Amino acid sequence: MSMQFIDTKRPVRLPIEIVETIIENAWCDTIRTQDYFWGLSFDEKTRWSEMCRRMSRAVAKISKKRWKLHRTFSLVCHQWRKVMLRTSSRHIIIESRIDLEQYRATTAIRQNRERPFFHLVASLGFQDFDSHSYSTSYYWEEVFKLILPIVQNCASSRITFTHYVDAFYEFLDPVFALLKQLPHMRTLYLDWSQLFSRNMMFRLPIPWTLPHITYLRLSHYPPCAGIGQCSGALHAEACVSRYLLCGFPHLTHLHLETPIFLKFLRVPVSLEVLILDIPPSPPFTSMLNWNIGAALNRGFFKRVSEGHRRSIVVLTGLEEPSGWLQVQQVCAAHGILLRRNNVYGIN
Repeated sequence: MSMQFIDTKRPVRLPIEIVETIIENAWCDTIRTQDYFWGLSFDEKTRWSEMCRRMSRAVAKISKKRWKLHRTFSLVCHQWRKVMLRTSSRHIIIESRIDLEQYRATTAIRQNRERPFFHLVASLGFQDFDSHSYSTSYYWEEVFKLILPIVQNCASSRITFTHYVDAFYEFLDPVFALLKQLPHMRTLYLDWSQLFSRNMMFRLPIPWTLPHITYLRLSHYPPCAGIGQCSGALHAEACVSRYLLCGFPHLTHLHLETPIFLKFLRVPVSLEVLILDIPPSPPFTSMLNWNIGAALNRGFFKRVSEGHRRSIVVLTGLEEPSGWLQVQQVCAAHGILLRRNNVYGIN
């Protein structure tokens, strides 16, 4: 009777590159709070205080799943644990106070010498509410004071603002006060909804500047405060649209995701590259909503010195957007390089 051969070799390990890709993709895929708020609908019979509690619990549940994934990967083996710690330190995700508390307890953050990226989702996940739906703890000033040691070495960030946080200066001032204390930060993505940008209010004139930020990306540019009161270079006194870019005096790249009449913008003289998102939009894709020709003819993005290089990069699909030839002509007349990048694939 022959004995069955038993292979006692240890299981073959995956290459470290594959392990890093698996863990990084899984970790970054846990950013779900924004999707939750986008899909949220209100029941008119439910009190606002109860809705706040539900939203807070839902965000906490998302964060708990994230750190359960962290623990699961860390238990696979020593190699996976090291990669998981390195990934969570390099891609800092803060969507609720649970994330905040987990990061505060993680020594890997303090030992990390890289320039990591952090994604902050500003939502009700940081707040506890009393019966009147008022915040009873974790005011935003306190939240950002706790976040600062975690993200102080970050070089790039994305801050997502949900519909259900205050767009007034009591909230926005602490956000920019935090950014002012991050000297290594170069790239900033402000991801807010159109509704949020319309309701936005700063203390005017803006009490902060962020000279270290050179790349700014905006999901929506705040529209002019008073329709009919703002035209050309003239803005209403409290218009956020007028003042926002004044806070970024050394900006070299400005990336705008949604159309706005460019003639209303006051860009810093340091700006070199303007990036515009023009995704395929059947039945036709158009550049007209940006009003590029009129803006350039009014002095927008004008040359400030002989060596000042300027370019406009249009992110679109395979099909050439309507108005492309006209924009090419006006850019050539003003000495601006116009380039089109296909990032949206086949229409």
